Amino acid sequence: MRRARYFVSDFKAFINRGNVVDLAVAVVIQASPRKGLLTAAAVLVLSAASAALAQQPVQPLPKVGGCPLGYYSSGSYCVKNR
Repeated sequence: MRRARYFVSDFKAFINRGNVVDLAVAVVIQASPRKGLLTAAAVLVLSAASAALAQQPVQPLPKVGGCPLGYYSSGSYCVKNR
């Protein structure tokens, strides 16, 4: 039991030295901009991809069974109602 008390007191002294607290604050501060930058990069990539895909003609869906709601059958394809 004495060993556990020494461990707890030594651990408190280690934490209160300041270096660990400074390190924890630095990690939190560093993680915040990274999340924002990743989100901004994802938005830019997705918007560029959607712009590139918007230029492509829309292909009809291959017909497997019946056509879904809002589509009509045209041979072996399901075409969206206009």
